[in-house]
Amino acid sequence: IHFADSIGRSRDVTKAVVAGSKVSEQAVRLLANFLVGRLVGCNNQEQNRAAYEIRLLTKTSIFNRSCLVEAGAIPPLLNLLFSCDPSLQENAMASLLNLSKFSKSRKIIVENGGLILILDVLKCGLKVEARQHAAGAFFYLASVEEYRQLIGEIPDAIPSLVELVRDGTDRGKKNALVTIFGLLLCPENHRRVFAAGLVPLL
Repeated sequence: IHFADSIGRSRDVTKAVVAGSKVSEQAVRLLANFLVGRLVGCNNQEQNRAAYEIRLLTKTSIFNRSCLVEAGAIPPLLNLLFSCDPSLQENAMASLLNLSKFSKSRKIIVENGGLILILDVLKCGLKVEARQHAAGAFFYLASVEEYRQLIGEIPDAIPSLVELVRDGTDRGKKNALVTIFGLLLCPENHRRVFAAGLVPLL
């Protein structure tokens, strides 16, 4: 499977793969396995290209997300959050955000230590976009009742979201606010949100 050289062509290739026939579904499965292999066994540049392709694929459909989850994309994407390459970290985080929209992904993310890793990106991501994506991923994870409590119990989680409300871009503020809204569905988080100083910002 050939990687396109430009972003424009890459989008065209991704759209061409995603049709609806049995052949195209099998092609996506093959592509998912191929991309996950690139995440694990290649240099930073190739990992970044694979993470970018995964980011595009996971944005388009539930089927693509399910194929990438089945191919084992989540653990290597979480490992790439440690990257010192801002673009690689952003693409990995954006891919995880898209995958977190798929309900079966959330348990895998949490069981692989994803809450702490995503929080690290939220607190000190190398790009503001990565921090925004991290807040968005927390929103989808917080849709699971058990995970609302787990996120709230992490000492820096809610304060970091409030900090993004204070200092982030418009999109970052929005992602942080909807995530906090989700966390407030857990009564134990009310005092934590008050303590973090959200009310004056609101």
